Amino acid sequence: MLECIGLRAQESPARAKLEPFKRNTAASTKTREVDTWLPIHDWSTDQVWDVIRESGVPHHRAYDLGMPRLSCVFCIFSPRAGLQLAGKHNPALLDEYVKLERDIDHTFRADFSLADVQRDIADGNDTGPVEDWRM
Repeated sequence: MLECIGLRAQESPARAKLEPFKRNTAASTKTREVDTWLPIHDWSTDQVWDVIRESGVPHHRAYDLGMPRLSCVFCIFSPRAGLQLAGKHNPALLDEYVKLERDIDHTFRADFSLADVQRDIADGNDTGPVEDWRM
């Protein structure tokens, strides 16, 4: 059995350490051998987008809005600019998260809250383009 996953080395230091092809011992059994292949492991972001454009395969609109990667709408690993962009385009969901922060008396992240992000949006503050964050 072959498991193919689209992880790229450029996305994070941990992903850079992955072997592009190896036996998946956790998924293999006495009667089933599973190998994991990372076919685009050494591709750049530009290479990925070149293939997507050439193929005509549809992609998520979040990329067109300026997000460099697709994750949870409000990802704890996202830079603040990414959370601002997500909040601008998902204001009702941001409202729910801000309410939850208040209800549980805990912020989304230790360094800032989603209420701070909501205020940034309301004040028209924009930290600039969303940099390509690494997970």
